[in-house]
Amino acid sequence: MSESPSTSSWLQATGREIARAGSMTWRAAAAAGRAAGDAAVHLVENAATYRDEAIGAANGLVGDGLEEKSSPLALPMTVRSADGAVLDLNRPLANQLGSHSGAVLLMVHGLMATEHRFRLADPEDAAATVDYGTLMARRTGLTPLYLRYNSGRHISENGRELARILQHLFDAWPEPLVELNLLGHSLGGLVIRSATHYGAEEDHDWAAATRRIFLLGTPHAGSPLEKAGNVLTSALGSLPVAQVLAEIGNRRSAGIKDLRFGALVDEDWNDRHPDALTWPRRSEVPLLAGARHYVGVATLGSDPDHPISKILGDVLVTQFSAHGHVMLGPSHRFPDSHVRVFPSTSHLRLAACPVVYEQIVEWWDLADPD
Repeated sequence: MSESPSTSSWLQATGREIARAGSMTWRAAAAAGRAAGDAAVHLVENAATYRDEAIGAANGLVGDGLEEKSSPLALPMTVRSADGAVLDLNRPLANQLGSHSGAVLLMVHGLMATEHRFRLADPEDAAATVDYGTLMARRTGLTPLYLRYNSGRHISENGRELARILQHLFDAWPEPLVELNLLGHSLGGLVIRSATHYGAEEDHDWAAATRRIFLLGTPHAGSPLEKAGNVLTSALGSLPVAQVLAEIGNRRSAGIKDLRFGALVDEDWNDRHPDALTWPRRSEVPLLAGARHYVGVATLGSDPDHPISKILGDVLVTQFSAHGHVMLGPSHRFPDSHVRVFPSTSHLRLAACPVVYEQIVEWWDLADPD
Protein backbone atom coordinates (compact mmCIF):
# COMPACT_ATOMS: atom_id res chain seq x y z
CA MET A 1 0.00 0.00 0.00
CA SER A 2 1.51 3.33 -1.12
CA GLU A 3 1.72 6.42 1.11
CA SER A 4 -0.54 9.34 0.29
CA PRO A 5 1.16 12.58 -0.85
CA SER A 6 0.18 14.28 2.42
CA THR A 7 1.71 11.49 4.53
CA SER A 8 4.88 11.52 2.46
CA SER A 9 5.25 15.31 2.83
CA TRP A 10 4.69 15.05 6.58
CA LEU A 11 7.36 12.36 6.91
CA GLN A 12 9.81 14.41 4.83
CA ALA A 13 9.15 17.55 6.87
CA THR A 14 9.50 15.62 10.12
CA GLY A 15 12.74 14.09 8.94
CA ARG A 16 14.14 17.51 8.05
CA GLU A 17 13.16 18.90 11.49
CA ILE A 18 14.83 15.95 13.25
CA ALA A 19 17.97 16.44 11.17
CA ARG A 20 17.95 20.18 11.86
CA ALA A 21 17.49 19.59 15.61
CA GLY A 22 20.29 17.05 15.57
CA SER A 23 22.56 19.49 13.77
CA MET A 24 21.75 22.28 16.25
CA THR A 25 22.38 19.91 19.17
CA TRP A 26 25.71 18.89 17.65
CA ARG A 27 26.73 22.52 17.10
CA ALA A 28 25.72 23.41 20.67
CA ALA A 29 27.68 20.46 22.02
CA ALA A 30 30.68 21.41 19.91
CA ALA A 31 30.48 25.04 21.11
CA ALA A 32 30.22 23.87 24.73
CA GLY A 33 33.21 21.62 24.19
CA ARG A 34 35.25 24.46 22.71
CA ALA A 35 34.27 26.74 25.61
CA ALA A 36 35.24 24.09 28.14
CA GLY A 37 38.53 23.56 26.33
CA ASP A 38 39.24 27.30 26.27
CA ALA A 39 38.45 27.51 29.97
CA ALA A 40 40.79 24.61 30.71
CA VAL A 41 43.58 26.24 28.69
CA HIS A 42 42.99 29.53 30.51
CA LEU A 43 43.20 27.78 33.88
CA VAL A 44 46.43 26.02 32.92
CA GLU A 45 48.01 29.17 31.50
CA ASN A 46 47.05 31.22 34.58
CA ALA A 47 47.50 28.55 37.25
CA ALA A 48 50.55 30.32 38.71
CA THR A 49 48.64 33.60 38.96
CA TYR A 50 45.69 31.97 40.72
CA ARG A 51 48.06 30.20 43.09
CA ASP A 52 49.87 33.45 43.89
CA GLU A 53 46.60 35.28 44.46
CA ALA A 54 45.33 32.52 46.77
CA ILE A 55 48.53 32.65 48.82
CA GLY A 56 48.37 36.46 48.89
CA ALA A 57 44.80 36.29 50.18
CA ALA A 58 45.75 33.79 52.89
CA ASN A 59 48.62 36.03 53.99
CA GLY A 60 46.33 39.03 54.26
CA LEU A 61 43.80 37.06 56.29
CA VAL A 62 46.13 35.28 58.76
CA GLY A 63 49.65 36.17 57.60
CA ASP A 64 50.96 37.14 61.03
CA GLY A 65 50.01 33.68 62.30
CA LEU A 66 51.65 32.03 59.30
CA GLU A 67 54.85 33.96 59.99
CA GLU A 68 54.76 33.12 63.69
CA LYS A 69 54.51 29.42 62.86
CA SER A 70 57.26 29.69 60.19
CA SER A 71 54.81 28.39 57.62
CA PRO A 72 56.15 28.02 54.07
CA LEU A 73 53.01 29.90 52.99
CA ALA A 74 54.17 33.07 54.77
CA LEU A 75 55.35 35.44 52.06
CA PRO A 76 58.76 37.07 52.43
CA MET A 77 59.08 40.66 51.24
CA THR A 78 60.54 40.61 47.74
CA VAL A 79 61.10 43.07 44.91
CA ARG A 80 60.20 41.81 41.44
CA SER A 81 60.89 42.97 37.92
CA ALA A 82 58.26 43.44 35.22
CA ASP A 83 58.62 39.81 34.12
CA GLY A 84 57.86 38.60 37.64
CA ALA A 85 61.42 37.53 38.51
CA VAL A 86 62.48 38.03 42.13
CA LEU A 87 65.49 40.33 42.36
CA ASP A 88 68.40 39.14 44.49
CA LEU A 89 69.72 42.39 45.94
CA ASN A 90 72.93 40.64 46.98
CA ARG A 91 73.88 39.93 43.37
CA PRO A 92 74.58 42.40 40.53
CA LEU A 93 71.23 43.73 39.37
CA ALA A 94 72.28 44.65 35.82
CA ASN A 95 72.18 41.01 34.70
CA GLN A 96 68.87 40.37 36.45
CA LEU A 97 67.09 43.41 35.04
CA GLY A 98 68.23 43.44 31.44
CA SER A 99 67.31 47.05 30.73
CA HIS A 100 67.25 49.64 33.50
CA SER A 101 67.28 53.38 34.01
CA GLY A 102 67.99 55.94 36.72
CA ALA A 103 64.27 56.34 37.40
CA VAL A 104 62.17 53.67 39.16
CA LEU A 105 58.47 53.23 39.92
CA LEU A 106 57.83 50.73 42.73
CA MET A 107 54.25 49.47 43.00
CA VAL A 108 52.91 48.15 46.32
CA HIS A 109 49.73 46.06 46.42
CA GLY A 110 47.12 46.12 49.14
CA LEU A 111 45.61 43.65 51.59
CA MET A 112 45.14 40.01 50.55
CA ALA A 113 46.68 40.66 47.15
CA THR A 114 49.83 40.46 45.03
CA GLU A 115 51.19 42.58 42.21
CA HIS A 116 48.77 40.76 39.88
CA ARG A 117 46.04 43.05 41.25
CA PHE A 118 47.44 45.88 39.08
CA ARG A 119 46.89 44.11 35.75
CA LEU A 120 44.64 45.64 33.09
CA ALA A 121 44.12 45.07 29.39
CA ASP A 122 46.86 46.32 27.10
CA PRO A 123 45.42 49.10 24.89
CA GLU A 124 47.85 48.07 22.14
CA ASP A 125 47.31 44.30 22.33
CA ALA A 126 43.97 42.87 23.42
CA ALA A 127 45.59 39.51 24.23
CA ALA A 128 48.13 41.00 26.64
CA THR A 129 48.03 42.72 30.01
CA VAL A 130 49.88 45.73 31.35
CA ASP A 131 49.88 47.82 34.53
CA TYR A 132 50.59 51.40 35.51
CA GLY A 133 54.29 50.58 35.78
CA THR A 134 54.74 49.04 32.36
CA LEU A 135 52.63 51.77 30.77
CA MET A 136 54.78 54.48 32.39
CA ALA A 137 57.88 52.59 31.26
CA ARG A 138 56.68 52.84 27.66
CA ARG A 139 56.02 56.51 28.12
CA THR A 140 59.05 57.68 30.10
CA GLY A 141 61.62 54.90 29.98
CA LEU A 142 61.58 54.32 33.75
CA THR A 143 62.09 50.89 35.31
CA PRO A 144 58.95 49.40 36.90
CA LEU A 145 59.37 47.24 40.00
CA TYR A 146 56.84 45.44 42.19
CA LEU A 147 56.74 44.59 45.89
CA ARG A 148 55.21 41.35 47.10
CA TYR A 149 54.85 40.94 50.85
CA ASN A 150 52.86 39.42 53.70
CA SER A 151 50.01 41.92 54.10
CA GLY A 152 48.85 40.26 57.31
CA ARG A 153 51.82 41.59 59.30
CA HIS A 154 51.61 44.89 61.14
CA ILE A 155 51.79 47.82 58.73
CA SER A 156 54.73 49.27 60.65
CA GLU A 157 56.64 45.97 60.43
CA ASN A 158 56.19 45.94 56.67
CA GLY A 159 57.01 49.66 56.50
CA ARG A 160 60.24 49.27 58.44
CA GLU A 161 61.32 46.33 56.29
CA LEU A 162 60.42 48.16 53.08
CA ALA A 163 62.57 51.09 54.18
CA ARG A 164 65.55 48.74 54.63
CA ILE A 165 64.94 47.04 51.30
CA LEU A 166 64.68 50.36 49.47
CA GLN A 167 68.03 51.44 50.90
CA HIS A 168 69.53 48.12 49.80
CA LEU A 169 68.00 48.63 46.36
CA PHE A 170 69.38 52.18 46.19
CA ASP A 171 72.89 50.96 47.04
CA ALA A 172 72.74 48.01 44.63
CA TRP A 173 71.17 49.81 41.66
CA PRO A 174 73.45 49.42 38.60
CA GLU A 175 73.49 53.16 37.88
CA PRO A 176 72.82 56.27 39.99
CA LEU A 177 69.19 56.09 41.15
CA VAL A 178 68.24 59.71 40.70
CA GLU A 179 64.47 59.34 40.89
CA LEU A 180 62.34 56.96 42.94
CA ASN A 181 58.55 56.97 42.62
CA LEU A 182 56.17 54.94 44.79
CA LEU A 183 52.61 53.82 44.11
CA GLY A 184 50.46 52.05 46.67
CA HIS A 185 46.94 50.70 46.50
CA SER A 186 44.82 50.55 49.68
CA LEU A 187 46.89 49.12 52.56
CA GLY A 188 49.92 49.38 50.27
CA GLY A 189 49.68 53.16 50.55
CA LEU A 190 49.88 52.88 54.35
CA VAL A 191 52.93 50.61 54.05
CA ILE A 192 54.56 53.26 51.84
CA ARG A 193 53.78 56.03 54.33
CA SER A 194 55.19 53.92 57.14
CA ALA A 195 58.33 53.21 55.10
CA THR A 196 58.86 56.90 54.30
CA HIS A 197 58.56 57.67 58.03
CA TYR A 198 61.25 55.16 58.96
CA GLY A 199 63.37 56.02 55.93
CA ALA A 200 63.37 59.71 56.81
CA GLU A 201 64.00 58.88 60.47
CA GLU A 202 67.08 56.84 59.50
CA ASP A 203 68.18 59.44 56.91
CA HIS A 204 68.06 56.87 54.11
CA ASP A 205 69.31 57.93 50.68
CA TRP A 206 66.25 56.61 48.88
CA ALA A 207 63.98 58.91 50.88
CA ALA A 208 65.80 61.96 49.53
CA ALA A 209 65.56 60.54 45.98
CA THR A 210 61.78 59.99 46.18
CA ARG A 211 59.96 62.35 43.81
CA ARG A 212 56.33 61.16 43.58
CA ILE A 213 54.08 59.09 45.83
CA PHE A 214 50.70 57.91 44.53
CA LEU A 215 48.17 56.75 47.14
CA LEU A 216 45.15 55.02 45.61
CA GLY A 217 42.26 54.22 47.92
CA THR A 218 44.50 54.50 50.98
CA PRO A 219 42.57 54.55 54.30
CA HIS A 220 44.61 57.19 56.14
CA ALA A 221 41.97 57.35 58.88
CA GLY A 222 41.13 53.66 58.76
CA SER A 223 38.48 51.46 57.18
CA PRO A 224 34.83 51.49 58.31
CA LEU A 225 34.54 47.81 57.47
CA GLU A 226 37.25 46.87 60.00
CA LYS A 227 35.75 49.22 62.59
CA ALA A 228 32.37 47.52 62.12
CA GLY A 229 33.99 44.09 62.25
CA ASN A 230 35.65 44.92 65.55
CA VAL A 231 32.35 46.08 67.07
CA LEU A 232 30.62 42.93 65.79
CA THR A 233 33.19 40.50 67.22
CA SER A 234 33.12 42.39 70.52
CA ALA A 235 29.33 42.08 70.65
CA LEU A 236 29.49 38.38 69.79
CA GLY A 237 32.10 37.85 72.50
CA SER A 238 29.68 39.15 75.11
CA LEU A 239 27.19 36.40 74.22
CA PRO A 240 28.05 32.94 75.59
CA VAL A 241 26.45 31.19 72.62
CA ALA A 242 28.50 33.23 70.12
CA GLN A 243 31.91 33.34 71.76
CA VAL A 244 33.33 30.76 69.35
CA LEU A 245 32.37 32.99 66.42
CA ALA A 246 34.00 35.95 68.17
CA GLU A 247 37.21 33.97 68.68
CA ILE A 248 37.28 33.02 65.00
CA GLY A 249 36.70 36.62 63.96
CA ASN A 250 39.43 37.89 66.25
CA ARG A 251 41.96 35.64 64.54
CA ARG A 252 42.04 38.01 61.58
CA SER A 253 45.52 39.33 60.96
CA ALA A 254 47.35 42.24 62.53
CA GLY A 255 47.39 43.87 59.10
CA ILE A 256 43.59 43.86 58.98
CA LYS A 257 43.32 45.18 62.54
CA ASP A 258 45.80 47.97 61.75
CA LEU A 259 43.35 49.10 59.07
CA ARG A 260 40.85 49.98 61.79
CA PHE A 261 42.54 53.34 62.37
CA GLY A 262 45.37 53.32 59.82
CA ALA A 263 48.21 52.50 62.25
CA LEU A 264 51.55 53.46 60.67
CA VAL A 265 54.17 53.08 63.41
CA ASP A 266 54.91 50.62 66.20
CA GLU A 267 53.67 53.05 68.85
CA ASP A 268 50.17 52.89 67.37
CA TRP A 269 49.72 49.28 68.43
CA ASN A 270 52.40 48.48 71.02
CA ASP A 271 51.04 47.99 74.56
CA ARG A 272 47.48 48.09 73.24
CA HIS A 273 44.93 45.30 73.13
CA PRO A 274 44.36 44.53 69.42
CA ASP A 275 40.61 44.19 69.87
CA ALA A 276 39.97 47.21 72.11
CA LEU A 277 36.95 49.31 71.18
CA THR A 278 38.41 52.61 72.36
CA TRP A 279 39.75 55.09 69.81
CA PRO A 280 43.57 55.04 70.00
CA ARG A 281 45.93 57.98 70.16
CA ARG A 282 47.48 57.93 66.73
CA SER A 283 51.06 59.10 66.19
CA GLU A 284 51.39 62.09 63.88
CA VAL A 285 53.27 60.93 60.81
CA PRO A 286 54.01 63.77 58.39
CA LEU A 287 54.22 63.30 54.65
CA LEU A 288 57.69 62.75 53.22
CA ALA A 289 59.38 66.10 52.71
CA GLY A 290 60.54 66.75 49.16
CA ALA A 291 58.12 64.28 47.56
CA ARG A 292 54.88 65.17 45.82
CA HIS A 293 51.90 63.15 47.02
CA TYR A 294 48.88 62.35 44.85
CA VAL A 295 45.64 60.78 46.06
CA GLY A 296 43.11 58.70 44.15
CA VAL A 297 39.72 58.29 45.84
CA ALA A 298 36.95 55.92 44.69
CA THR A 299 33.24 56.25 45.28
CA LEU A 300 30.50 53.95 44.09
CA GLY A 301 28.13 56.86 43.63
CA SER A 302 27.86 58.74 40.34
CA ASP A 303 27.96 62.10 42.13
CA PRO A 304 31.11 62.29 44.28
CA ASP A 305 29.81 65.43 46.04
CA HIS A 306 26.63 63.75 47.27
CA PRO A 307 26.68 63.28 51.08
CA ILE A 308 26.09 59.54 50.74
CA SER A 309 29.00 59.24 48.29
CA LYS A 310 31.25 61.08 50.73
CA ILE A 311 30.22 58.92 53.66
CA LEU A 312 30.22 55.53 51.94
CA GLY A 313 33.04 56.12 49.47
CA ASP A 314 33.82 52.76 47.93
CA VAL A 315 32.43 51.04 51.09
CA LEU A 316 35.89 49.78 52.09
CA VAL A 317 37.32 53.31 52.37
CA THR A 318 35.34 56.51 52.87
CA GLN A 319 36.20 59.70 51.03
CA PHE A 320 37.11 61.32 54.35
CA SER A 321 39.59 58.57 55.15
CA ALA A 322 41.13 58.51 51.66
CA HIS A 323 41.58 62.29 51.75
CA GLY A 324 43.35 61.93 55.09
CA HIS A 325 41.90 65.14 56.54
CA VAL A 326 41.21 63.51 59.88
CA MET A 327 44.69 62.15 60.49
CA LEU A 328 46.82 64.77 58.72
CA GLY A 329 47.39 68.19 60.24
CA PRO A 330 46.58 71.29 58.16
CA SER A 331 50.22 71.70 57.14
CA HIS A 332 50.38 68.14 55.77
CA ARG A 333 47.13 67.91 53.84
CA PHE A 334 47.13 67.11 50.15
CA PRO A 335 46.63 70.06 47.79
CA ASP A 336 43.29 69.94 45.98
CA SER A 337 45.08 69.67 42.62
CA HIS A 338 46.73 66.48 43.89
CA VAL A 339 43.45 64.75 44.74
CA ARG A 340 40.90 63.23 42.39
CA VAL A 341 37.68 61.42 43.20
CA PHE A 342 36.68 58.75 40.68
CA PRO A 343 32.88 58.32 40.62
CA SER A 344 31.19 54.99 39.91
CA THR A 345 34.44 53.25 40.74
CA SER A 346 35.06 50.35 43.12
CA HIS A 347 37.94 50.06 45.54
CA LEU A 348 39.65 47.30 43.56
CA ARG A 349 39.12 49.12 40.26
CA LEU A 350 41.46 51.90 41.40
CA ALA A 351 44.37 49.48 41.02
CA ALA A 352 43.71 48.74 37.35
CA CYS A 353 41.74 51.39 35.49
CA PRO A 354 42.60 53.29 32.28
CA VAL A 355 41.02 56.48 33.66
CA VAL A 356 43.17 56.28 36.79
CA TYR A 357 46.24 55.77 34.61
CA GLU A 358 45.38 58.88 32.60
CA GLN A 359 45.21 60.84 35.86
CA ILE A 360 48.58 59.42 36.96
CA VAL A 361 50.08 60.65 33.68
CA GLU A 362 48.57 64.11 34.22
CA TRP A 363 49.98 64.26 37.75
CA TRP A 364 53.33 62.94 36.58
CA ASP A 365 53.72 65.85 34.21
CA LEU A 366 53.01 68.53 36.79
CA ALA A 367 55.91 70.94 37.17
CA ASP A 368 58.08 70.57 40.24
CA PRO A 369 57.11 73.01 43.00
CA ASP A 370 59.30 76.06 43.38
